[in-house]
Amino acid sequence: MNRKDIQHAHGFYQALTKTGRDLARKELAGHLRVLGLQATFEWLASKNTETKGGPEVAKMLASELNLNPKNPSADLENRSNVQVFALVREAHRLVEALHLVSRAEEKGNA
Repeated sequence: MNRKDIQHAHGFYQALTKTGRDLARKELAGHLRVLGLQATFEWLASKNTETKGGPEVAKMLASELNLNPKNPSADLENRSNVQVFALVREAHRLVEALHLVSRAEEKGNA
């Protein structure tokens, strides 16, 4: 992880609503690690109201990974395995940096 990853994560975090921030901070990393990228997008879609934050986080994550925000799962299916592996690594870096940014923000607001 480098400075650019932290900057992207900071922008990502700042653009989210409180509900989206809570979802990203508390659950996103675990789901990505356990379920994988495509299943994480499906899980986010299942949180289908703005009060749960899923659509917001899914759109931003897809955008950061240069996937179609309207249907990232289908976009992943159309990519080669090598491309998907690269996206998974990028998603893990982003989520790791997002975790660090969220912790710093919490400490700053405490």
